[in-house]
Amino acid sequence: YFQCSFCRRFADFLSALSPREIQQTRLIFKQRPLLMHNWARRAALATICASFQGNEFFWPLHDFLFSSQSSLTATTLDTAVGQFMEQNARFRLDDYHRCMEEHTAEPVLQRDEALAETYHVDATPTIFINGVRKMGFGSPEQLRVAINSAIATAQKGRVDREK
Repeated sequence: YFQCSFCRRFADFLSALSPREIQQTRLIFKQRPLLMHNWARRAALATICASFQGNEFFWPLHDFLFSSQSSLTATTLDTAVGQFMEQNARFRLDDYHRCMEEHTAEPVLQRDEALAETYHVDATPTIFINGVRKMGFGSPEQLRVAINSAIATAQKGRVDREK
């Protein structure tokens, strides 16, 4: 995922959402590093270890990996992530390093990969909105339309149930 240029573009689409759209959207992120990407699995494990410290640690590392995607390699990834965490004092580096060394994140990644197999997710990014696979987002506006449509449908459903 983190080494995928299409995923980076989709991450940019997410960052273009308005605060209202973000507040009304629950984003569930699952990992699916593809074998053809030589550092994606290690990056996935790093973000899972960061997430063990809280969502507020996952998203900055997520954003860093995408913003640095063109300069990262399998050789430089660990150093770059370590430097990023050192510059962001809130990260608990000892916890992160222990997680990576003890492979604590591996079962989480394996669950995500098994879920991807179950739902026949063989490409990244694969997007589900309200449980429905959506494809072909070519712009932030197309994503915005899909999200706002899902929000409107959910709101209508609440109103209908209240009657």
